Amino acid sequence: MSPNRPGIADVADRHARYAVLFADGDDARSWLTAGEALSAVLLTATTDRLATSPMSDIVEVPATRHLLYDLLGHIGHPTLALRIGIPADPTQPAPGAPRRSGAALITTADNEV
Repeated sequence: MSPNRPGIADVADRHARYAVLFADGDDARSWLTAGEALSAVLLTATTDRLATSPMSDIVEVPATRHLLYDLLGHIGHPTLALRIGIPADPTQPAPGAPRRSGAALITTADNEV
């Protein structure tokens, strides 16, 4: 790669956008509604061949959650931050997230899988 020519990752990141999903309230019903909205956003992004990366840690820490609430002008309670951008190779489907097998997660009372 030439030092004067950006790589695809540089271009992809330069075109990334960040969104904050927020809800009217901070209760179970609002969280459910936010989850439904997130589902629609993720499906739309996938249909449009965009890459997404949820950043839940930002809203899990009370100080940053409150900062986002202030930055939103108190119009809503932040539930998730999301990075949306073009994938490194838009001609290929995004790789699946690594997952542990069910056997690695579930054991019986007698420790049998």
